Amino acid sequence: MTRVASVAAFRAWQERLARSLDPTQKMVTICGGTGCTAFGTPAVLEAFRRELDRRGVAGEIPVKTTGCHGFCEKGPVVVLLPSKIFYPSVQVEDVPEIVERSVLGDAIIDRLL
Repeated sequence: MTRVASVAAFRAWQERLARSLDPTQKMVTICGGTGCTAFGTPAVLEAFRRELDRRGVAGEIPVKTTGCHGFCEKGPVVVLLPSKIFYPSVQVEDVPEIVERSVLGDAIIDRLL
């Protein structure tokens, strides 16, 4: 594949992706970069999946890993969409409260900011 063809294919993929994303879809995103992973992303990711499943909303609210946000020393970084709530240094113990108050309730937890 030529460079021009690969760029065109990439742009077509981007357009399909943009059309498939619902800007109102609630989603939990967790940084999967090296720093955040070292600070506990895998455990926090699993805790979110378990908590959403426990509450019966796992099929409605996806949990996804992202690339690095650039705050490696503050990992794991969690960003809730579409509200764009940013929580640094999230621990497994924080997950039930985040799900209750921020994911399901759209409130900001000041102590986690």
